[in-house]
Parts: sequence; structure tokens; C-alpha cells
Amino acid sequence: MAGCCQMVDILRRGQRFHEELAAYCRQTRRHTHSDELRRALSVVGRHEAWLAHCIEAYTTDVPSKVAKAWFRGTPDDDTTVMLRHMRITEETEPDEAIAMTLEYDECLARLFSRLLDVAATPELRDALQGLLDLERSEEMKLSHQLQQI
Repeated sequence: MAGCCQMVDILRRGQRFHEELAAYCRQTRRHTHSDELRRALSVVGRHEAWLAHCIEAYTTDVPSKVAKAWFRGTPDDDTTVMLRHMRITEETEPDEAIAMTLEYDECLARLFSRLLDVAATPELRDALQGLLDLERSEEMKLSHQLQQI
């Protein structure tokens, strides 16, 4: 179901999403016996925590005019439901765990992209483009870091 929300709500949603995914990685890392999976989850968890921090800082710095902008037809916040369906177990291969987390990150990037397409002002488009660029550049950094482990 779609509804209306302000840009600040979308920013908070993105921050919470990354915080929850980072927490999931930390929790799962503590319960796995696979060193390779533990290293991968550690890298991904730090990546997610960093993105949460970046969006939190962005929320603080965004101009009020942008923060208060409204969007119609935004998808409901289903990140908690999405994360409940994510299952990383002892048998999960590190590449599979990484692919799962990147898939969830991609969902948020797609949301920013869809909103960018309908943004009403140049300031709003700039803000959304900055968020999308952040997601994409951090994904590239994460891929590079994961290749090193």
C-alpha cells in the first residue's frame, strides 16, 4: 500500500534500515562458527553502520525546505518485514550472505531513484541524487573491501 510522507521520513527510514541491517550482521556474526562468514559479516556490518551514520548526518544538514517536501505514492515502510525474512545461517555461504545484504541495499537505492524521478524541485532532486550517489559509491567500496577478505 502506498501513502504520503515527507523527505525527512524517507531519510529516517533509510537510516533505520541501515541500522537494522548492521545489527543483524553483528548478531549473526556472533552466532556463526565460520571464520570466513564472520569476516564477511563484519565488513558488511561496518558498511551498513557507516551508511546509517551518513544518512543521519545528511538528515541533520538537509535544508528545512527539502526535509519538509512531501511525496505521494511512497511505498509503505516494510524494511522490518524484509529483514525478518533474511536468514543467514551457519550453512550460508559468505557470497550468498553478501548478495542478500546487497539486495536489500539495492531496494533502498531503487526507492531513492523512484523518488528522484518525481521530485518537484531542483533542491529535492539534488538531495535525492546525493543519497543515490552515496548508496552507489558505498556499494562499490564494499565490493572492493569484500574482495580483499
